[in-house]
Amino acid sequence: MTSILPPEDEKTPRQSCSVPEDPDLGKDHFFQNVRFCWLGKNYLLAIDNQGYCCCCWAFSATEAITVAYALKNGGIIIPLSKQQLIDCMFHYSKMPARFANLEKNACFPYHYNKAYESAVDHGIIEENKYKYTEARGECYCSSDVEPVKIKKFERVPEGMKKHSIEKLIEQQPLTCRVRHVRSLQQHRGEEIYQGPNEDEVEEIDKSNDRGDKAGWHAMLIIGYGEEKGEEFYLAKNSWG
Repeated sequence: MTSILPPEDEKTPRQSCSVPEDPDLGKDHFFQNVRFCWLGKNYLLAIDNQGYCCCCWAFSATEAITVAYALKNGGIIIPLSKQQLIDCMFHYSKMPARFANLEKNACFPYHYNKAYESAVDHGIIEENKYKYTEARGECYCSSDVEPVKIKKFERVPEGMKKHSIEKLIEQQPLTCRVRHVRSLQQHRGEEIYQGPNEDEVEEIDKSNDRGDKAGWHAMLIIGYGEEKGEEFYLAKNSWG
């Protein structure tokens, strides 16, 4: 998990396009068991769909920065460009050797911390200035557009107590990653996702023994709760 520190105040007014307050939210059985959630607080963006582009890292990172910026600047919502990260990371970051043979317009799996590094060093411009296309394109920058930057980001220490993590979630949503397996793809949120099943764990072990690169999926942790003695985190996905 990773948390970020927002930039200094910016006084330029922006238009809000966050998820509106939902009066029926509390009537849902599941949400009655949520102890804290960012839904309905007018900081989160509408749920989006990354489609066939492998860029969950860019979706989760840009929204985390958007929320942090809004918290710092009186609720000003600035959706940031996932496409800029997808197009420009080849210029900003030393890419792993396995990406050397990517097809021209192919997206790629990466870590949201790399997106944060770019946000510190270069900033990220607004979504409406550099719109998402569901494919990798040519990187372009304009001196007429001022990017949003962050001061730094911090990893949540391994082994941190859940109570302390919950306190961080109450300050701002956190980015996280989970194993990308079929059971996660098939999960629709009707119940608590417990992670890879036995067959998937066995396949993961075999994959690790072969030295294969692990598959991960990035999401945004936006709340937490407990249902029938089972504690859970509430995550926002980018699969529509």
